Amino acid sequence: MKRSLVFIAITVLGLQANASRAVEAVLDLRGAGVGGNGCVGGAALIDLSPNDILQIRTPELVNDSARSPQIERKACAVSIPFQLPRNMKLVVSAGRVQTTLSLKAGAVARTNAELFTAGTRGPTINSVDNGPKKQVSLLKIAGLETGCGASGILRLNLNQALIAKAARSRSSIDGAKLSLRLAACR
Repeated sequence: MKRSLVFIAITVLGLQANASRAVEAVLDLRGAGVGGNGCVGGAALIDLSPNDILQIRTPELVNDSARSPQIERKACAVSIPFQLPRNMKLVVSAGRVQTTLSLKAGAVARTNAELFTAGTRGPTINSVDNGPKKQVSLLKIAGLETGCGASGILRLNLNQALIAKAARSRSSIDGAKLSLRLAACR
């Protein structure tokens, strides 16, 4: 009995490792591009974890009313090329965008995110937060599926505006996490 449980555990772990390598094989993380004033000079950090969570960290996507007392906007556009085998599709099953807010009374933070493949429209999130507020939020973004055997570019556009008339306020998009998997086409 112990041997069969060990074999099953090794088989499951092996299948998970192979699935992870399969997702990694279809994404061209080295060819990923970033642009915008919230990720200047490619400052976004992109990583695929062993459990197929694509993590995008944006340490420079920070708005601070001390620098611009009226309106400050930051944006970061991430593009990741992918190439799928003929009988497979890429599924982004869930996404989360993390924001950090420290808003004084009268301040407003507007956060937007869009997930799509180049040439298509995808799910978006739009969030408006009014001060006073101090919190870390996880905003959920719906998933998407590519076509079977598709090649293209997975895109995530993040942007945030901080409107603060007087007191110092701060807002940021800390990053995003996307759950990825490959699925067989039917």
